Amino acid sequence: MEHVPGTATKDRLIATAIPLFARHGVEGVSVRMLNKEAGVSSQNAVYQHFGDMWGLMEAALTLTLSEIREGVEGLLDGAESSDADPLPLSEVVQAIVRPITRIAVSKSGMERLQFIARMIGGSGPRGKEVVAREWRSVALRVNELVYRALPENGREAAGVKTLFAFNTAINVVADMGLEAYWPLETKSIKRIDHYLLDYIEGGIRFTSNPKT
Repeated sequence: MEHVPGTATKDRLIATAIPLFARHGVEGVSVRMLNKEAGVSSQNAVYQHFGDMWGLMEAALTLTLSEIREGVEGLLDGAESSDADPLPLSEVVQAIVRPITRIAVSKSGMERLQFIARMIGGSGPRGKEVVAREWRSVALRVNELVYRALPENGREAAGVKTLFAFNTAINVVADMGLEAYWPLETKSIKRIDHYLLDYIEGGIRFTSNPKT
């Protein structure tokens, strides 16, 4: 493979920025802090590779979101290779949740999920635009599968509840650890994962038939 000048530095800046942004937000991380953590001597490296810290945030967010998107698409591809038509809602929900829980148990996976959750909730329109752009194709695909599984609820409900499902899964899994202190009858991550699937599927299925 042809070497691209600066690739190692660029990758190191992204990898270092993710946990820092997760803890402090984009505005709470200085170039000096980032360079020190990344072991980068050039004070201009961020500007050369990303334009500014927000450009670095977008690059890091694009990378982490693509990991989830590819996981969702892979599970949907496998599920759709069966003869089931429409695809059962339970399998669609698993395709939403499982890539996120798999990342959570991988090396530095929780940092990546906490970064995504913080950027969705705390980076303003710029972060939300990146999320919407990166997940648009898979969101449209899941919207359609949810609608086909529950056509009686309509396309509007399918789209809105797909958004809620992704957002819920990201934030619940990113908050893993709270269950150790919460008054629960189980602390098992496997059991909590089961209830998360139940919770999301139940929310998608439920309808109050709004008039407006």
